[in-house]
Amino acid sequence: VSCVPEQSLTDEEIKAELAKLTPEERDALLKDLENENGALAGQAMAKRFSSVRPEVVAALVKASKEQQILEFTNCNDLFTLMDSKFLWSLDFEDLDDEGWIQGWSKPSLYGGKPLPFTSDPHFELDNTIKHSGQRSLKISSNSKSNYGIISLNVNGGAVRTIPGETYTISFWAKGNNVPTANLAIYQIAVKATPSGFNNTLPKADKFAYFPQGTYDWKKVVQNFTVLPDSDALFVNILFQDAAGTVWLDDIVVMPKKQYDSLPETTLEVETRTIEVAAPAHHYFLRDKPIQAKAVLRNQKGTTGTYTVKAELNYCGKILQQAQKTVSVSSYDRVDVPLMTIDPSGLEVGDYLLKVTMEQNNKIIDTVLYPVGLRLQPQSDFIFSIGKGVDLDPASVFARMDKYKSNKITPLFYGGEPSALAADAALSRNMPFIVRSVPNVNFPNKKLINGSDWSTYPLGLFDENMWLEAAQQIGSVVKRTSHFPAFFPLIFTSDDYVIHGGWDWADNIKNKLKQLPGINVPTPKEFEGQSYPPNVQVFNQLKGLVDSNEPWLAYNKFLSKDVMGGYNKEVNKAVIQANPNAKIGPISGGQAWPLYQTTGGLYPPYNFGENGFNKMLSYYAYLSYWRPEISYMYWNDISRMGNRNLPLYVMPDAVYSPDPSYYWNNFYLLLASGVDGLAYFIDQSIQGQPFPTNSATPEFWDAAKNEMGPVIEKFGSLFTKLEPAKRSVGLLSSFTTSTYSTSQPMLDLCAYNNLMMAHVDVEPVAEEEILSGNYPQYDAILLNGVDWLRNDVAQKLMSGTTGSKIILDKHSAVLLSGNYVQQLNNLEFVTNGYYGACAGTDPDYGKPDRLAAIRTEIDKIVPPTVIIDKDTVVSRKYSGGTSQYLWLVDVHTKDEYINLYQFTLTANSHGGFANLSNNQLTLMKAYLQNQGIYTSNTKVKVKVKTTTAVKVVDVLNGKVIPSTFANEWTSFQTEIGRLKGKLIAFYPVLPTAVLIDAPTSITSGTSAFLKASIFAGRNRISSPFPIYVELFDPNGKQHAYTRYAATDAQGEYQLPILIGTNAPKGIWKVQVTELSTGIKNSKTFNVN
Repeated sequence: VSCVPEQSLTDEEIKAELAKLTPEERDALLKDLENENGALAGQAMAKRFSSVRPEVVAALVKASKEQQILEFTNCNDLFTLMDSKFLWSLDFEDLDDEGWIQGWSKPSLYGGKPLPFTSDPHFELDNTIKHSGQRSLKISSNSKSNYGIISLNVNGGAVRTIPGETYTISFWAKGNNVPTANLAIYQIAVKATPSGFNNTLPKADKFAYFPQGTYDWKKVVQNFTVLPDSDALFVNILFQDAAGTVWLDDIVVMPKKQYDSLPETTLEVETRTIEVAAPAHHYFLRDKPIQAKAVLRNQKGTTGTYTVKAELNYCGKILQQAQKTVSVSSYDRVDVPLMTIDPSGLEVGDYLLKVTMEQNNKIIDTVLYPVGLRLQPQSDFIFSIGKGVDLDPASVFARMDKYKSNKITPLFYGGEPSALAADAALSRNMPFIVRSVPNVNFPNKKLINGSDWSTYPLGLFDENMWLEAAQQIGSVVKRTSHFPAFFPLIFTSDDYVIHGGWDWADNIKNKLKQLPGINVPTPKEFEGQSYPPNVQVFNQLKGLVDSNEPWLAYNKFLSKDVMGGYNKEVNKAVIQANPNAKIGPISGGQAWPLYQTTGGLYPPYNFGENGFNKMLSYYAYLSYWRPEISYMYWNDISRMGNRNLPLYVMPDAVYSPDPSYYWNNFYLLLASGVDGLAYFIDQSIQGQPFPTNSATPEFWDAAKNEMGPVIEKFGSLFTKLEPAKRSVGLLSSFTTSTYSTSQPMLDLCAYNNLMMAHVDVEPVAEEEILSGNYPQYDAILLNGVDWLRNDVAQKLMSGTTGSKIILDKHSAVLLSGNYVQQLNNLEFVTNGYYGACAGTDPDYGKPDRLAAIRTEIDKIVPPTVIIDKDTVVSRKYSGGTSQYLWLVDVHTKDEYINLYQFTLTANSHGGFANLSNNQLTLMKAYLQNQGIYTSNTKVKVKVKTTTAVKVVDVLNGKVIPSTFANEWTSFQTEIGRLKGKLIAFYPVLPTAVLIDAPTSITSGTSAFLKASIFAGRNRISSPFPIYVELFDPNGKQHAYTRYAATDAQGEYQLPILIGTNAPKGIWKVQVTELSTGIKNSKTFNVN
């Protein structure tokens, strides 16, 4: 400490010194002041920045320690001032929308059923008996047999501690015949379980017992020392094996040395929007007034009168002031409304609320409270990664900075986020989404959550279970919807279904008999088994099947009425909580998602009117258990029956040490039309049987250098492209899948070969054939279809589909008619084995097979795209008057075989964590030798177009030379190995960007900026990717700067509001069309 001179400088002298620094140096200095030992931080800074005089550093440190940093801020990142007098406190004053304690779980029995279904013990908020404020928590029980508990929600439930530090817990209790009950402190090692899941260490429970007997309000104080390997705490309130009644209020946990030095009255500050049950937080949009209040708590049993002063500051300018005189009585809490901030006319940026508490003209305490105003984060295309919990401002903001630099946004994986995490996302102008999984327990029935890989039966068809699960998820959505950065997209999990097998619980049997009037069939394979395992073989004769055949009816019931019914109940609760929300499952199974009749998974019966009706979703972590092209199949499978719903997919970020793995499935997913990607996962989850659950360095490399920039620049464009009509349908037979459960995987192998043969194919469901609600295909293919419903067969044979019906050599169903062709020499894939396109000799990418398929199908359905490489696959899209074509390079057969063998060596759930360093070196050397990281695939492409067009490489912003003859446009291009290209076919090339903006704008009022893409004097009616930049008179880029896309008419409109405290003068807007590079700018005056 003596190394830093304790010389004092005036504020003006310090400001003059700071003015000599670059903005980067100044920001670094301020951030370094977070260090608790300010003097040591000062030494480090003095060494780091030789241009900073030691006395300036010392003055900065001293000013920071005295909470006077306001004098030196540069208006950015004031989150470093976030602080609290308490590590953690609870006085039951802040309630959520349902009238329960903000951030706390609903009461439940420990290891038992939810308390709404039982009476003891009973937890309720009492507005008549309280120690301070408006209410207390009342817990009562007439029985000693139950163990009641409420706890902090996972994502906001843990609080950071210092290993080995001594802490104090204090609370007030009032009792009536209380034998025993307690608070529980769970010490956890967040470093070991960074997702925040409760990993209780051995002997880590610390209890603070409620006093026994009958008594008036008593203060209970207990000290405990954090274990050396713990760095966080959970706090639960338990009522264990006890009868009687206890009231609880004013719980505080803090370091003992801080507790021992508390003043008579402490000062805290909160801000929140003026709406019911909105949680307190720091960052806001400009759409709602913000209420700022102070909270004064008397700690010593004294009384006093205080003057509370508040001022709102923006970059050194005071915008608003308030002063209140407050009397505080013994041990009381007093809420003091300070000011209502109207943000509607203010500039986006960081503000500082400075609040002082004075007594007898002496400052007792000062709080510097950051308040941020932000624009609504862009969320056209969701590109996110699941994350766990950060427990302090420094760590959570550091993580958000990491995401921002990698151009990825957060998915809060544990459910609703804490206010701190939501603040951090909004502060960085990032939206967030959530995953919420119910955890419902009933006697003898268990709805397991996504991290429980148990295989015992579930009995899912239980309406009480449905309602409880729906209520839990709906509550999460309702509470989370208060956070302005929340993009209301929710993933939930039905993993539990695929691990349970066919569900023959009594309620299933009874309901099935009630609906179709049949008994649950018992194939001989299942005799003597209440809950059968998955089996592949049945004795049902191959051929046409009646729609009411018992086994078929039972499987349809499981998918539509059981799984679909559960989905509908959850969907309804979410929409009630937030009408704009959409929810979907991450139903997985590693390389086999979405479609497993054994667990009731079948998209036409799980989504749309039968289930989740606002989005499609699934997860798949393919590794190399299946070729990466398989992602395109699963995307198409998900759309069966619901082709107009948006699709969100969860790939993995953890199962490969190779960046090409990530960018290949990334481009394949984009080419198949996803609306968002949410990767699994940034941090490990305790209890999962995976070798690793933390995103690999190779993923972050791919995200930062390849995937993130593509989404940032072109994500808005991707969401505006519509899939072009496909020429060929591949019948996905639910009937066959009920008797041969591996049929979806056999169809996957056929689909992969069809795609590599450049057949314009997509799966089509039996239900779509019957309803007529599907694209008008030129042909419908049957791949190894051995069973088919009578009504579907009649529809196909009648010709009313307007399609030619083509059966391959392996299909056993007998169809006839003028529209039907049985091609005995046509084989899409080797029949009979669900893993036909995997393994060391896969039926994948075989040149002879692909050539045979191409020859036969081209005779029936003439191609519209011709590509000279089997390993380049394509997908067509349209937008306005333009057409688009995705081209993606995929693995050769030999490349896939080698990577599959590495997967077998790893033997790690599809990942590579178990590979030795030598094996990893060999794998990367193999990929390097294949040119995966450095070479390109040269490809010749012909696309059928009715007129001559201009060919543009959208992602690289280059016009591609092309020729046009006989309705075909031909061109050549190069694609990076395992990467993709989006090719646009514009009717004409853009020549100008026209900008429409007012000549003058009054600050604090709304205006519009409009950009249009023209060729000569005509606007081009097509979506174009654009970059919109807005600069203030000082040349600083404004927050309205963004990547976007015009609509199908070639127009983009940006509403803006320049705040009254923004710089006045000449502003400039500049718009660049990204696919060709043309740009234009325009100025306007802000007064």
